[in-house]
Amino acid sequence: MQRFGSSLQKTLAERRDNKRQERARKEQERAERKQREQAEREEQARHDREAAEAQAAREAERRRFEAETAERDDDPLFDDARYDEEAAEMAERPREDDVVKAHPVLEKAMRHDVNAEHARQALSHAEEVIVISVMSRDEQGFSGAALLDLMLACGLRYGRDMGIFHRFETEDAESPLQFSMVNVVKPGTFPIHSMDDFHTPGVTLLMPLPSASDTSAAFEAMVETAMVIVRHLGGELKDENMSVMTAQTVEFARQRVQEFERRNRLHRYQVN
Repeated sequence: MQRFGSSLQKTLAERRDNKRQERARKEQERAERKQREQAEREEQARHDREAAEAQAAREAERRRFEAETAERDDDPLFDDARYDEEAAEMAERPREDDVVKAHPVLEKAMRHDVNAEHARQALSHAEEVIVISVMSRDEQGFSGAALLDLMLACGLRYGRDMGIFHRFETEDAESPLQFSMVNVVKPGTFPIHSMDDFHTPGVTLLMPLPSASDTSAAFEAMVETAMVIVRHLGGELKDENMSVMTAQTVEFARQRVQEFERRNRLHRYQVN
């Protein structure tokens, strides 16, 4: 009888312990679930806040670019007629046999000159513009001759219609624009015939979205071109607000490009 009573007490004690453990386990699970839900809410709130900030930044950049584009459209240096006159003047110049031969780099630039109206359209009608500036660390700024040599080596082509440089996906005349490069000094043009005497405190690379068929490749090409200037001419990367551009800032810009491409693909899928 004593053994039975002792066994019963032991069984009851074990049950009580099991119940306490079960209650503790459930309470812990509830607490962990609440923590996860709270973390998810905080993460969603952070994501929403970052998305709103990014959207506001993109909208501000779009407005700024539209304002600059409008200003350039009103500037005689961006007037197509001006460059038509310049082309006529060049055609009337003495033939190469009668004058000193042109500098080989300038000659190459003019040989690959493009009249890319579709580049102007891509920049003017962009929904978003990814901006990377490279500012010189030297007080004298970047040498025009060195800059011209580098840009041609990086596959950029001088566009006489706008007086700036463009990089396209291929050499085809109608190839999509990857990005353009402008002078940071307004109105943003480069004096192609006097680059030996030209200096600038910096340049800005502009990647319009949409434009290139492969936006990721276009972005990487733009970043690499900016880094070539940094490495060879001693520059410093800046973002659209002229703040120092870090690896994190570059990655944020890369994510903007990827997110735009994702939305674009979704839109095309819904339309089709």
